[in-house]
Amino acid sequence: MEVRKVMAGEVLMSICSVIPGDMFELDIYEKVIELVYDAEISVKVIAIRLVFKVSEFLGEDLKRTRMVSLFIELLQSVNLEVVKVMSETIGDVLGRLETLLRKTSHLATILSVYQAYAHHKHPLVRIHYLANLPSVIGMPDRPLPDPCK
Repeated sequence: MEVRKVMAGEVLMSICSVIPGDMFELDIYEKVIELVYDAEISVKVIAIRLVFKVSEFLGEDLKRTRMVSLFIELLQSVNLEVVKVMSETIGDVLGRLETLLRKTSHLATILSVYQAYAHHKHPLVRIHYLANLPSVIGMPDRPLPDPCK
């Protein structure tokens, strides 16, 4: 487990910054995705953070076909650890994928999940809701989420 955590957290990000994008997409991206589905939750959480950070190394096709659907899938998770990491990273991911998300029908789903974070039973999720509010408000042509709903 510890080796997978180190690979997910440190080694893969370093590798991503030095190899060509097409090589990353063919070889390493799939390994990162495997770690997102790892049975060990600590590895899974690190991989979730990593998979969206490395999106800058992906081509538009892979972002459109895989990243958006993965983002939606993870947002809909009921696992508390996944919910906590998604509530933490939602603002950053929205910023990274905003252009693609504008071309889909998923934005309403994303904002609905985000809005639900305001009333989540775990206080850290509610704190992340507040921390990400500027990112959500800063999205052009997006309605302001109402935390009272």
